[in-house]
Amino acid sequence: MRVVPLLLLCSLVSASGCLVDLKRSISCGDGFVDTRAGEQCDPADISRGHEAACVALGFPLGKAECDPNTCQILADADVCAVCNDGIAAGDEACDQDDFNGAKCPGNSGEILCSQTCTLDYSNCEACGNGLNDPGEECEYKVFCEEDEDCAGVGGVCDLMTGRCLPSEDALVAPIPCTSLKPPPGLGAYGGGTVNFSDCSQSCTYGRTDCSGCGNGELDASYEDLDRFGNLFAIPSEVCDGDLAEVADIIEHCQSTCTGGDGSALALVCEFSCEDDCRGFEEPNPEDFVVPDPSCCVMANSACDLSGEFPCCWTVDNPGSGESGCLPDDTCK
Repeated sequence: MRVVPLLLLCSLVSASGCLVDLKRSISCGDGFVDTRAGEQCDPADISRGHEAACVALGFPLGKAECDPNTCQILADADVCAVCNDGIAAGDEACDQDDFNGAKCPGNSGEILCSQTCTLDYSNCEACGNGLNDPGEECEYKVFCEEDEDCAGVGGVCDLMTGRCLPSEDALVAPIPCTSLKPPPGLGAYGGGTVNFSDCSQSCTYGRTDCSGCGNGELDASYEDLDRFGNLFAIPSEVCDGDLAEVADIIEHCQSTCTGGDGSALALVCEFSCEDDCRGFEEPNPEDFVVPDPSCCVMANSACDLSGEFPCCWTVDNPGSGESGCLPDDTCK
């Protein structure tokens, strides 16, 4: 079979030139970027010109890649991001001073970025982060700008104060002080309540309405915290329920049993403690009875020679036939 030379064939088909076009195809890995075949790059291209594509996207340290199958340039945030280039992109949580909007929970402290472009919360504070962390009585969340900032405490942002308030009603159910840890010097709280708004910036409730009154003990003076984290003094109790110091009972009864005239006798009587445990309730002068049937002379003290106030032993042992006084005029 006779082969006709290509040049001759072209001249025969057309006087103006050869119309036969050789089909071009992508050939990745040959080191040649055949743009006419649709190649943008070639993985074996020693010039590595395609790598500069990241710079055009704003990643000065990034290097674009070349797809080994399609010879197309791969340049996006995932490819071009380089840890410690100062741009948080791709799978980086942060990069140097670029935190991609991340911050300490509740904006409580300064968030850091590690050398591996991960968030470092070690400099964040637990108190004020919007989360109920172990050891915290409450979470005050003072830094809120929108309701989203209060999600950790289930509240809404009060724009007037910049604090989180309960989402439904600021008047939430009060928390009993008896459920809180008492301060040094107090065995236990006896009463009082705290509210959501009483949370201090130390993440403890202010205890201005808490007291040891009602705990069944005569508490000495101690110091407690208010809602601003400041200490305030609580005076010692005079009484608590039926408990009271003997000297205080005598002083109270000397006045109560005589209608305010006082007495030198060591008188004891029934008494009622005030609600704050700081004193005895004074009887109504209109109800004063002379002598008060509950008043008596304390045992082991001098007898009432007038007979107006019996000895306590006699009161406790009615009908015994004994005076309750010893020969030396001392109550049993």
